[in-house]
Formats: sequence, C-alpha cells, structure tokens
Amino acid sequence: MARPLLSIGPGAIGPPIAVGKYMKSKIRVSFDKIEVVEGRGLGDTKTLELNVAAGDGTVTSTWPAPGSFSSVTKSQPRVFTGHEGMIGVYSVEEGDSLTKRFGVNIIEHDTGANGQDDQGVGHITLELSDGVSIVVGKAIKLYNRAGTYAGKVKVSLRAEEIGTVNS
Repeated sequence: MARPLLSIGPGAIGPPIAVGKYMKSKIRVSFDKIEVVEGRGLGDTKTLELNVAAGDGTVTSTWPAPGSFSSVTKSQPRVFTGHEGMIGVYSVEEGDSLTKRFGVNIIEHDTGANGQDDQGVGHITLELSDGVSIVVGKAIKLYNRAGTYAGKVKVSLRAEEIGTVNS
C-alpha cells in the first residue's frame, strides 16, 4: 500500500515526500487441529502414532517434536491452543495480503507386523491479511512403502492477528 504523499504545491521541485506511518499486522500461524479421518481397520479407539511437520520453506514446526510420535485416535483429535504448535509470525501491511503455502508431511509410525511407517504429503494455503482469523484444514492421504492406501489424517492450520506494529 502506498504511503500518503505531502504535496508542496504547484511548481514544487523534486518528488513528493512520504509522510506518516502505516500499521503492520502481526499474524501468527499455528497448528489448530490434527485428526484421524480414516484408516485400515480403524475404529474410534484405535491409536495412530503420528509425527506432523508443516512449514513454508523458511520455517517449519514439527509436532510433537522431530523424530518423536504422539498418539491420536479418531474420537480424540489433538487440539492446539494459544502459542502451542506455532509455525511462524508474519507481518502484513494494513490493507495488503500475503499468500503463504505450507507443506505438510505426516508420518504414521507402524510398530505392527509389517513395521513400515505410512506417510502422507500435502499442502495448505492461507491468505494472510490484517484482522485475519481463519482456520483451513486439509485431509491428507497416507500410503505405505508399497504405495497402498493406508488412511487419512486431517491437518488444520490457524492464522490469527496477534497485534500491530508501526511500519
């Protein structure tokens, strides 16, 4: 967005001078929810051991932590609050928007008879702007090493304005 210009009047020499300040919104992007949608032989109480990473190519957040796994069942999704699961904070000038695409990688740790982890990859695109408060989710299919469908996990990301700063 262009800054307001100070006009010196007709016949003035030189370019207009930018005056005043604009606000920039600080927008936090975080995990909102990770939920099991379906899986082979999966009932409401079957547990999946998941590791989920999301990032924009510059910053990445991994839940629960890189190389570790946490249990999620179909009836008990993992819900994040506040600063939990934060991926990054972005600045957007008042009146502008910023489109961010987040790659999502899911690993379902398999300790069963076949012992092979299942994996899924997808992306979620968020449109960030001042005053934003949105949640966008995508169901990502999981496949085993042989390429056989193994289930689906929905990952939702939340973008919300957490403050403003002068620019």
